[in-house]
Amino acid sequence: MGPLFTGENQTRNKFRIDAGGRTGILNEPEWKLIASEYPETPRNFMVFAMEEREMLAEKIIALATWNKGRDLYDVWFLLNAGVKISGELVEKKSGRQNISAEIKTMEFISNREYERDMKRLTSRVIPYEQVKKEVKFALDITP
Repeated sequence: MGPLFTGENQTRNKFRIDAGGRTGILNEPEWKLIASEYPETPRNFMVFAMEEREMLAEKIIALATWNKGRDLYDVWFLLNAGVKISGELVEKKSGRQNISAEIKTMEFISNREYERDMKRLTSRVIPYEQVKKEVKFALDITP
């Protein structure tokens, strides 16, 4: 249900998010209980989702491949949520044996590019220097 919901079936909203289409899913997806802050949805609902370490592996690969602000933020977010990096998953999902070396030497996008990307997605942008510093540390990237 959303703001245009009138009670009729044609105004109901439903969506499906399909992740892992490019590289497939290596680990068994898990059921997660999600708490919603939106009044249109139930307070809590269940989702069948990719395991978080595998999500982080995909985001690290995306960061190393496309280097977009949203990928930098997503890696930071997952790390701050306590998700641990699995180098083995990153290598398996990427299919590139040298991806760890690529990650250690990669250059991040600029502050301007990060802010431009993030302002399109959210009203509260986490400062670039904080995100960059914490992700570099977690990925063991030399400054």
